[in-house]
Amino acid sequence: MILKEAAREFSKAIHSHQLLLLVLFFIQLAFIILMVLVNVKYQTALAENIQNIIQPLETANYDENSIKAGMPFLSDIARLAVNYQEMLKNIQKLVFYQLAVFFTLGLLCWLLTHLLFGKEQVLKLWPQLVLRSIIFIVPTLLIDYLIVNTALRQAAAGGTYTSLYAAVGVSAATWYFMVVCLALPILPLKESIVKAFSVGVAKIHYTLGALLINAAVIGVLVYLVSLSVNWPFWSMVLAAAALVAAFVVARVFFVAVVREICS
Repeated sequence: MILKEAAREFSKAIHSHQLLLLVLFFIQLAFIILMVLVNVKYQTALAENIQNIIQPLETANYDENSIKAGMPFLSDIARLAVNYQEMLKNIQKLVFYQLAVFFTLGLLCWLLTHLLFGKEQVLKLWPQLVLRSIIFIVPTLLIDYLIVNTALRQAAAGGTYTSLYAAVGVSAATWYFMVVCLALPILPLKESIVKAFSVGVAKIHYTLGALLINAAVIGVLVYLVSLSVNWPFWSMVLAAAALVAAFVVARVFFVAVVREICS
């Protein structure tokens, strides 16, 4: 029943606000382009930093007796330290610019999506979306920073990166509850956080189901875009446009489901 009513509201929103959907399309396009540019630039730099850290560690002196005899553990420890510091700076820049794009264009997409379902009070909803995001993102960043920093120190001492899986798990859980919270209509801040967890857990078969449907559609289109590099240029443009539109429609569908659960 919930999905049936959500589908009805979804269809109504799509057909009644085509101009707003077009605006959403171009904002989503700008969001994706900026995110891709930020990730390509700083992840490439991070890959180079990590390689420059791993190479000296692979040829390091792990012989306890030779170390006691005066042979250094690393022949160029200064270079390792420089790359480690550069890596931390690149991680900080990557996170900062991703958040900058999200808190501007990303949240604007969420705001306009809510407007598809009625005349929301923009001046109330916009700061709410910002605060909801901060409440989920800031603690997660601190936890992930501690996990990643610990993992890197363990790796530098000859350990493994397995603790990084904890950071991935924390980030995934945070993202899930945050998007549920962002899909909620105007509510007092505390109530919206509580509601996000109650809906996200008690109605997970609806919320996670909607997200999985969205992910499947977007995944297929991402695959088509990857194939389209070998197709005529106009085909590649159409595939890319379909992918951008899929992100917009997926968000509208998810908001429709969450709003219907809360109605």
